[in-house]
Amino acid sequence: NVPASLKEVTLTNTKHLNNCSFYCCQNLEKIELPKELESVGGSSFYGCNNLKEAFIPDSVTLIGPTLFYACNSLTKIQVPFIENKNEKNHFYANGGYTDFCRM
Repeated sequence: NVPASLKEVTLTNTKHLNNCSFYCCQNLEKIELPKELESVGGSSFYGCNNLKEAFIPDSVTLIGPTLFYACNSLTKIQVPFIENKNEKNHFYANGGYTDFCRM
């Protein structure tokens, strides 16, 4: 379990982020993901209301659904180009990100 009061996270030596890893960590503002990350499970950042920016490394080849669901403060997103017919579900119900970049 991850404490809901967590504000910043830096992950290292991680290849896979499990489903719901930071589910409803409402105070999480910043997360740094490792360059060797290969997959991000569904709902990993679901309900992280204070998450402002998200940078998914280009090493990621699999992203689960509802990744950023209800991340209402998210304004900047960078994700790798991944062929995925459910891509729109990653960003469902977000506040209004102003800067979206696909690598």
